[in-house]
Amino acid sequence: MNLLADLKMKQTLMGLVAVATGTSGVLFEIGRGRVVKVAYDTPEATEKLVIEEKIYERLGIHPYITRLVYEYNRMIVLEQHVCTMRQHLAYTRHLGERPQKDQVFEWAIWISQALHHAHSQNVLQVDIGPHNVMLTSDAIPKLCDFAGSSIDGSRPSVEPPPHGAYPYMRDGMPSIHSEIFALGSMFYELETTRKPYYKKKPNEIKILFKRGTFPVTRKLVLGEVILKCWRSQYRNVGEIIQDLVRVEEEYMAAEAVRAEAERRRRAAQNQRIRYFLAALNLFYHQCHRR
Repeated sequence: MNLLADLKMKQTLMGLVAVATGTSGVLFEIGRGRVVKVAYDTPEATEKLVIEEKIYERLGIHPYITRLVYEYNRMIVLEQHVCTMRQHLAYTRHLGERPQKDQVFEWAIWISQALHHAHSQNVLQVDIGPHNVMLTSDAIPKLCDFAGSSIDGSRPSVEPPPHGAYPYMRDGMPSIHSEIFALGSMFYELETTRKPYYKKKPNEIKILFKRGTFPVTRKLVLGEVILKCWRSQYRNVGEIIQDLVRVEEEYMAAEAVRAEAERRRRAAQNQRIRYFLAALNLFYHQCHRR
């Protein structure tokens, strides 16, 4: 049960504090690990919320997509999470750190699985990026915010962010290729904590992307996958997931080889030290007997 629609939505939001705002509405915390999204008082915002509810209902329950709890009086109640992925990455950067490699692989695979599921339901999120991925208290990513997304080929009312905008979108209509391009930019940010070309202006980024000029990725564990996303070398997100699993396995195998080589190097070094100390001890005793 929804506790009488969470006590009639806390008497219709009286005294509640907004926890976030977006292009279509405001999120209020209502307790019990839930937030309610209320559309702005415009026909456009109301339509966005209607589309978002429809998309959440179609996507159903997925381990890496924010769950719709219920709808109440033209408002939608969603499960609440700790923060956005972008907020977490910004804090990580503030500490002078980067996400651990194993976590980068996990996040990339899980987010890809969520997006692949959305595509299988004929939904294109369009506004793809860490700002639209929530993190749970266990650091599990949850794809979120489908207000203005495309469903069944509908025209979206949002655009991809400049740092992840596919340079060959036709008439503003999204496609699997535009989604994959933006996913590559999100992978870049997951690993580096920075957007691609974060110091450049949107029009400069667009020109660079159209030229096929991308940030250097050769030192990134996801570098190969990121470039293939940007170069439209995947037909669907399922292929990306397969590649991510392969790259992770290769990385872990290489790390195991490096760890074993380091273990042997240290063992050999320790053995040399023991030989030296034994020889020194023998020399000392021989000198002492004289």
